[in-house]
Amino acid sequence: MKKVTIEITPKGWTTTVQLGDATHVEKHISTPTGARGTEGNFEDAIEDEDLYSALSGFAQYDIMRALDNYLL
Repeated sequence: MKKVTIEITPKGWTTTVQLGDATHVEKHISTPTGARGTEGNFEDAIEDEDLYSALSGFAQYDIMRALDNYLL
């Protein structure tokens, strides 16, 4: 199976990548100056450059910040 699942909250995000029988997870949390990784590292786990590049973008960060600023 090939699957990417991304869960984003105002406090951070978790990205789970399933490739065949392997599952890789990266977690990031919000900080006052941005975000930092707390678990996992796709750099060593994802060999496909296109997939790694897509996963390394800023979309998750931007969505996290937008959720944090969203007024209910």
